[in-house]
Amino acid sequence: ISGGSEFEFANQFLDYAMVRMLEIHNEQEVRGHGVKRMKQEQKSYETCEVHVFNPTGMEPPQPREGMVVHPWGFRPTDKASMGSGTDNAATPTFKTILDTITELGHLDKTISILALDCEGCEWDMYCDILDLDASFQQILFQLHGTPSVANDFFTSMRNAGYVIFDREMDPGGAGDVYNYSFLKLAASFFD
Repeated sequence: ISGGSEFEFANQFLDYAMVRMLEIHNEQEVRGHGVKRMKQEQKSYETCEVHVFNPTGMEPPQPREGMVVHPWGFRPTDKASMGSGTDNAATPTFKTILDTITELGHLDKTISILALDCEGCEWDMYCDILDLDASFQQILFQLHGTPSVANDFFTSMRNAGYVIFDREMDPGGAGDVYNYSFLKLAASFFD
């Protein structure tokens, strides 16, 4: 997650993940009858991590288990910086998504959701994301404007096996900001 309301979104996502984990546990408990009952207080977010990338260094109002805040933002591989922050050797503010995925040990892993709100960098970064040796089940983009690469973006997403499952205008945008949600489907879906 990267962008303006990342801490609020991360908290909402963690709340959803916790509810879903409890639902799954309760379903297994009902079916298994012999499964040892676990107290809700013992539940943790060990299977759910939400990584928030914020080059401003702003800390979340209430850090919580499952939320990991990183003091950098994303940049495409063909740019040294995104033009803001304190990008220097002592304080790296921007990293490529490949550098980030590698550093976090997520290369060659399945990642449930990648949400990207980087105030326009999505148009420069989508190729880097699709070229990764990581599998994203869902990708959520906040798209700003309609640059000349927009058609290439949607074609590339489709060619990589993603379909749009939700689209809405961002209520805080100026009419040219849209939230798109993509779902990765099996190749057989497109046959």
